[in-house]
Amino acid sequence: MFNQRSLISPLFLSFALVVFTASATPTPAVPRSEPTAANNAGLAIPLRKRSGLANSNGVFDADKAKLDVVFTHNKHRQNMLNYLSTQGSFGSSDLWIPSSDCSSSTCSSKSKYDSSASSTSEAQSGTFQIQYGDGTTVSGPIFADDVTVAGISVTGQHFASVTNDSISGPFDGILGMAYSSLSNLRSTTFFETAINQSAVSNKQFSFYLASNASELYMGGTNDQLYTGDIEYHAVDTNPGYWKISGWNVISDITTIVDSGTTVIYGPTAAVKTFWESVPNSKALDSDPGFYSYPCNQTPEVSFSWGGQSWNISAATFSSGSTDSTSEYCVGAVAGQDIGFGPSTWLLGDSFMRNVYTVFDFGSDQLGFAQLSS
Repeated sequence: MFNQRSLISPLFLSFALVVFTASATPTPAVPRSEPTAANNAGLAIPLRKRSGLANSNGVFDADKAKLDVVFTHNKHRQNMLNYLSTQGSFGSSDLWIPSSDCSSSTCSSKSKYDSSASSTSEAQSGTFQIQYGDGTTVSGPIFADDVTVAGISVTGQHFASVTNDSISGPFDGILGMAYSSLSNLRSTTFFETAINQSAVSNKQFSFYLASNASELYMGGTNDQLYTGDIEYHAVDTNPGYWKISGWNVISDITTIVDSGTTVIYGPTAAVKTFWESVPNSKALDSDPGFYSYPCNQTPEVSFSWGGQSWNISAATFSSGSTDSTSEYCVGAVAGQDIGFGPSTWLLGDSFMRNVYTVFDFGSDQLGFAQLSS
């Protein structure tokens, strides 16, 4: 049995919520609201502190920004290439953890799985492998075993025990949270297995992201973290993303919401147009695609999918000041062409920290709610 009490904390949570707008003359999506209800049947799992692009002094860290751009670009570009070539290879639905046989230097400080120490371990056919756009790779054999994630236990869960891990970072592995149809392992995700085995009584999981005390809630919602009704939208599950139809002030765009991305990335030309409308904004010469603005003049930015407008707060819009004495801040909207085409926007933590997000497998729907004050 593979039992990792705090598995969620060191794992990088991987999922993609894809939101498509309608055509250039869109019909607004009709959201459905459900009243707040106490739901204590699930399990609240604390997440590690979220790290932004500012250093400890509140100054924009150019090196962090460059790494975030490279990681985000490579992850999504390679995921798209993989999906196009294999019809379902996004990696957002798989669980992998380093093997005790991993000799890579990047494995040295990570939690590991030892199949020989588990009486319930069963080797599976095939090999799991992902190669990212920057050349980093993850590969290893596939196993089925009893798995416990932060107190939720399932049997016969398929996962990869990677023997080659060239990815450095403060996480052990990946816990995919998208639909199972995207799985490289060709098996159900951990959460869907938990649903099928009645390990959770509610078919929802929810995210609360903050600078401190972030939380993944498996098996429902934590009603202490949001207020009012949850605005739900029906999910188009093909090919397996959390994808909803809606509209925005900019028509004909695709929006991906990703907890593994720090800021909001949009096509270079569209982002340039956006910042041209912000008074006194400036492009950063040192970091192409990023822009600065007067810290006391934060632009109003919001997203809507046919219902409520979800505003980006001034605190989450700022990625830090340009230097320790500057009155200019770096904005969380940056221009990067990440490989999905000229109309795709990627909404990371800078968006998700403003909403409580509910993913509902039972009704194939996605919900947003206002955060509790």
